[in-house]
Amino acid sequence: MGIFVVKRSEDENGKPAQGVDIGVQTVDGTEVLWIFTNVASQGEFEHIVATLKKDLDYAVREVTRILGEIKAEEEGDKVLKPGMDPEDAWQIMENAEEDEIFGMFNNLPGKDRKALANFVFTKLNVFKGRAMYFSQHYDYGSNLLLQDKDISSQA
Repeated sequence: MGIFVVKRSEDENGKPAQGVDIGVQTVDGTEVLWIFTNVASQGEFEHIVATLKKDLDYAVREVTRILGEIKAEEEGDKVLKPGMDPEDAWQIMENAEEDEIFGMFNNLPGKDRKALANFVFTKLNVFKGRAMYFSQHYDYGSNLLLQDKDISSQA
């Protein structure tokens, strides 16, 4: 049995009712938390499933964000933070390993990625060092650094 529990609804006298109840089992399996009761139609059930999928997608994004924050706290100065000054962010990226800069940059919010890219392309020499590496992997369409970008096609 999985995390979800489904059973036929019952009326207040314990007799079968026209619907189903959907619950979630606690981690230790000792209790069921009934989250939907007396679901009476296939359409209502499908709406519930669609809502659950959307809520689970949200949960995945939030867990990813929170775990990223935890990792950032653990790594301290090696992490780019939203709203960070582009020059300070570049100092961190410049000292990072080449394979690390992709995740560091791509995990920033879009406006921060744009500000940092603008800093690199307007203030730095993109023909040498880490700025050149950045410019070779930067994708203007997605505003991301792409590891597998075909550098030879840019010539």
